[in-house]
Formats: sequence, structure tokens, C-alpha cells
Amino acid sequence: MTLEEMEKFSSSLKRNDVKYPSNLTDYFGERIEFTTLGELVSFLSSEYKFWFEKLSNIPNQNSGLLSQIKNTSLNHIKKFIQGAENAVSNEQKTNLISQLQRLYKSELISLGQKWIQRNDTSVDIILEINEKYNNNILDTFLSILKNPDQNHPINNSNQLIAFFEYYKFKGYESNGLFDFAKSSEESINQIRSELRESSNQLFESIRIKHQDIDQYFQDQIEQFEKEKESQATQHEKQASGQSSKFDGKMEEWQQRAKEFEEEYKEKLRFKGPAQYWQQAANTHIFWSMTWGTFLLMIIVFGLMEISVFFKIWLQGKELPVQLDTLQGAALLLAFASAYAFIISVLAKLTLSSVHLYRDAREREQLTHLYLSLANKTDFDNETRKIVLQSLFSRSDSGLLGKDGGVPVMPVIDIFKKN
Repeated sequence: MTLEEMEKFSSSLKRNDVKYPSNLTDYFGERIEFTTLGELVSFLSSEYKFWFEKLSNIPNQNSGLLSQIKNTSLNHIKKFIQGAENAVSNEQKTNLISQLQRLYKSELISLGQKWIQRNDTSVDIILEINEKYNNNILDTFLSILKNPDQNHPINNSNQLIAFFEYYKFKGYESNGLFDFAKSSEESINQIRSELRESSNQLFESIRIKHQDIDQYFQDQIEQFEKEKESQATQHEKQASGQSSKFDGKMEEWQQRAKEFEEEYKEKLRFKGPAQYWQQAANTHIFWSMTWGTFLLMIIVFGLMEISVFFKIWLQGKELPVQLDTLQGAALLLAFASAYAFIISVLAKLTLSSVHLYRDAREREQLTHLYLSLANKTDFDNETRKIVLQSLFSRSDSGLLGKDGGVPVMPVIDIFKKN
């Protein structure tokens, strides 16, 4: 729909107008009331013509309120007028108000945030700022103009320019703010001349200081040469004294190296037993879990069989084994004895593995404790024998009190020899 078609449709409504109460609200919250469709279309056509001519040179990719008016608001106005023309031109004119209401909701209800009246007093200054400055300055100016009571910080030059334009628009020039701005150029020129004069004085002062620094460095070089000769003589005397001190330190370091070597040998001797007891602990805990699982399965199986047997007996049914006969009683007794024996064996195996696991873990930790104490404290031979006997003695209490394991006491003799 062209601008001429809009004006033609607006003129036709003056002859055959339609009663349609409506209203529009612009960006600043100004509300405009309409009683007929002709008034609304005439107003929208005038707005479209004004903004279409003013914003024709703005690129489409620009951001900001003016770009939204050009790319969005004008399209909504055009669609509403075209839809209203189609609805009015319908000969039957059925549901005309409903059609206009739908058009209003879809095209004009959200127009307020993206549109300013052409007769608003701020339109001229808005267009002027858009031509002179960038979109950031215009957006800040609109924000201040819309909400002047809010706090608007000044963090950059764009915001400062926006505030100047706002004060200019509101007629605050008489406060002297812009008189100061006009005189700023003269002040800057005066400051520039003073700065140039100060720079010349500074360069002259630097030249004099440069000469003084050259002379100072020359004196320092001569003094350094003298100090160098003096220090060379003194260093020769100190070198002979340092040589004797170094020999003493070398003997001390050799003694420390021997001590470290002894500690390392001690660690190597106990590394194998510590690894063995760690592996033994892992093996025993595995078998304790295995025997425990078998024990739990046997117990559950026995309880299930006993419950089935007892249930049949309570129901008075015939039992698989006749208890009133000698053969049945003997068979039941044999089964019970075997069941109890298996449970006893699995229980002993489980508890024995747990006991061996704990014993191996204690020996492993005792080995590490011995090594840590040996590195930090001095052991006499008697204390060392006690610790070694605790490490390599057989377990003679608990479940392993009467076992037939291989004695490990001879291992103590091996460590004594080493």
C-alpha cells in the first residue's frame, strides 16, 4: 500500500466513517483518544508520511529508537491501514468491529514503545542529535528525557554529550553551563601555550642533567677500577681461608652421605616384607569374603529346606523321610551332622581368614612405623631386636593359636646378620 492509497482511504472514511473508539500511547506515555476509525486512520497516515520522509536516509541495519520506527512501527501502521481498508471494503461488512479489534491487537497494541508523535516537542532535537552524533548518545538522551527523575551516571563522553543536549533542550543555558563550554577553547589554547613553554624549560633542564649524569658515570667508572684492584687482592686472601673451611664441610657431607646410605639400605631390607604382608592381607580378605559368601549360602539353603520340611510336617502330609523308622531317623541325623560340620568348617575358614588379614595389616603398618622411627631416631640393638621379633614372630593367639604354619623366627637371624 502506497502513501497515496493511504490518503485516499482516509478521505473515503470522512464520507462513510465507522464508529470505533480506540487509543494510542507513544514512547513517552502520551495517550491519544479516537472515537471513529476515520480519525485513527487519518492520524496514522499523517504519522506514516512524516516519519517515512524524515527517516528515509537512516540505514536499515542501524539500532536505536529511530531505526525501530522506520523498520518496525511504519510496517505495523501500513498493515493496520491496509487491513482496515480490506475490512471496510467488504460488502457484507460482517464482524467489522471484531476484525478491526484483531488488527489493533496484532499491529498497534505494541506500537507505544517504538513510536513518537510527530507533534512532540522533542522530535526536532531528536532528529538533530541523530544527524550530529551516534546512536549511543541518542539512546542516552531518550532515556534521560523519558525518565528525568532517575539516576543517570556519567561514565563516558557519550553520556556527557547526551546530558548537555538534554539541558540545552530544557532551556538551562542561562545557568552558565554552556557559557563555560564556549570559553573552554580559549582556556585550552592558553593551557597549550603554557605547556609548550614548560616543555622547553623541561628539555633544557634535561640537557643539563644529562651532562651531569655523564660526568657522574665517568667518576664512578674510575672509582670502580680502583675498587676492582683492591677487591682482587682481598679475594686472593679469602680464597685460602675458604679452602680450609670447604675441606671441613666436605668431611661433614661425607659423614651425612654414609648415614643416608645406611637408612636407604634399611629401607630396602624391609621393602620386600612390607609388600609381602600387603599382598597377604589382600589374599586373606578375598578368601574371607569367599568363605563368608559360601557360609551365608549354606545357611540360607538349610533354613529354606527346614522351613519346607516343617511346613509339610505341620500340614500332616507324608514326609520324604519317615522319622518313625530307624532308617529315616538315622538319615536325618546324618544330614544334620553333615550340615552342622559344613557350617562349622566354613565359619572357621571365614574367621581364620579375617584374623590372618588383620594380622598381615598390623605387620605391614608396623614395618612402616619401624622405618619412620629408624629415619628420625637412633635405635640401640636391644630395641631393634624387640621390634624385629614383633615383626617376624608367629601368631600364637586367637584362631591361629594351634595352627601348623611354617615358623618365621629364623628371619630374625637374617636381619641380625645384616
